[in-house]
Amino acid sequence: MQAAVLLQLSDCSGNLRMLHVLHRGATRRHIQLAVVWYSGPVSDSTAIRAELPAWTATTPLRPAPSSVVQQFASLGHTTTPALLVLDQEGRVRFTTQSPRSSREVA
Repeated sequence: MQAAVLLQLSDCSGNLRMLHVLHRGATRRHIQLAVVWYSGPVSDSTAIRAELPAWTATTPLRPAPSSVVQQFASLGHTTTPALLVLDQEGRVRFTTQSPRSSREVA
């Protein structure tokens, strides 16, 4: 199953729990992180990359396509970070918000 994480620079100040969840046990074996998309200016990419966990170093970091942002919003989401599960054509089929606290991760 392919997935993407949608975030913005402000998320990097403390809410990257979604990435930690993706790197745990069975989740890591079943969900492949295909891309990290970000919303914001291109200049944010350097700062975002510096804050991402080391295991994501080979995962592409790209500006979020407007079609993805629109699909995300049409599903009722307005905040990031979020996990997006994609179908074979790359369309968003499922989303979930990042855990708000470490208690939600457990």
